[in-house]
Amino acid sequence: MKTKDRMLLLTEWKNQYEYCSKVWNMLDKVIRIECDSMLGNALWGTFEKYTDVVSKLVGDTGTWLSWYCWENDMGQRKFEAKSSNWKKERKICNLSDLCEIIESDIVEEKPVLNYGVYCSNCHFNDPDDQVCYHSGYDKRYVGEKEKCTDRRDKWKV
Repeated sequence: MKTKDRMLLLTEWKNQYEYCSKVWNMLDKVIRIECDSMLGNALWGTFEKYTDVVSKLVGDTGTWLSWYCWENDMGQRKFEAKSSNWKKERKICNLSDLCEIIESDIVEEKPVLNYGVYCSNCHFNDPDDQVCYHSGYDKRYVGEKEKCTDRRDKWKV
C-alpha cells in the first residue's frame, strides 16, 4: 500500500472518531451517559472494532492506531514513541507521524527469488527445482549464470 492510500484511510478513520466523539458529547449533555453503558459500548465498541479493521488494512503491526487514539488522544498529547526500526523516540502529533511509524514497522515481504533457471532448449523453468535434467545443470553447486552443456544455450535466471 502506498503512503497516499494509507493516509486516506487514516484520515477517514480520524474523521469517524471525531464524528463519534461529537455525537457522544451531544448525547452526554442530554442524557448523561457512561462509557460502560449499553449505548457507550455500542458506539465506542463499534469504533474499536473499526479501528482494528483499519489497523489491518494499513499494515499496522504494532497496534499504533489504538495507541494513537486512546493513549495519545489522537495526537493531542504529543507522546513520543519508537518504532522497532528507529534508533530513538519521536513525537507522534498528527496522522503523518502516525503513518510514518506504521510504515517503519512494516516488514516488507521480499519477493520470492526464482532459484530455478530457464533453458531455451528444454524450456526448464521450475522455481522449486534447481536441476535441469536436459543438461545436468545443477544450480545448487554452480554459479547463477551458466551455459547449457548440451546445446550451449545461456541460462537465464
